[in-house]
Amino acid sequence: MATDLRSFMDDWLNENLVAVSYPADKVPDPEAARLAEQFVAEAVGHGFTEDSARRVFGDLPTFMHKQMEAAADAEVRRLAEKDD
Repeated sequence: MATDLRSFMDDWLNENLVAVSYPADKVPDPEAARLAEQFVAEAVGHGFTEDSARRVFGDLPTFMHKQMEAAADAEVRRLAEKDD
């Protein structure tokens, strides 16, 4: 179990972020907003505060949107390497 918020976020993203497609052009994507809400609920349940999450990661829906983009980029690279 993560003892700091950044580690908790890393673990949470590994468990909850699935690179299905790129997020919508509109920032934040509605899925990013949903992920941000889910993260806050789970983080609070583990003793972190919403305010601390905002201090560390900034606007959480925008942060999640960027994570979705990065996950999609990584998946595209993985698939391209697989085809080589």
